[in-house]
Amino acid sequence: MKRALRALVRLSPEERTATCEAALLLFALRLGLRISPAAVTRRLLSRACAPVANDKQANPEKVATVVHGVERVARRLPNGTCLPQALAGWVMLRRRSVPAVVRLGARYGPAALDAHAWLEHDGRIVLGGEGAENFVRFDARS
Repeated sequence: MKRALRALVRLSPEERTATCEAALLLFALRLGLRISPAAVTRRLLSRACAPVANDKQANPEKVATVVHGVERVARRLPNGTCLPQALAGWVMLRRRSVPAVVRLGARYGPAALDAHAWLEHDGRIVLGGEGAENFVRFDARS
């Protein structure tokens, strides 16, 4: 715990803010997704955060700060899943007026159907991209 606090103090103010925000959001999202459907949680989140400005020239540093904040916290949480991480990143980027899209996909796994969530900004995967190319997006047309 002391090491984590020392590491947090060494971060820049923007990184520290993003990391603390990610910690709160990931905790709230994990709890919210356990007690309510994902669609309800996402609707509540979209109402709670500011509407996105259509800023196509979003600062790449904002995106990187948010992504690193979410990843930094997610590494320390047990049983972290991709959906809360993607939703946390989406909320954080939206609050910074950076457009992003949460994508959901599925594939047949060895024993069952596997699902995955990731976050895209400007058509590129910015969070949760590990193996995302192996999943068929739910909104993909055949």
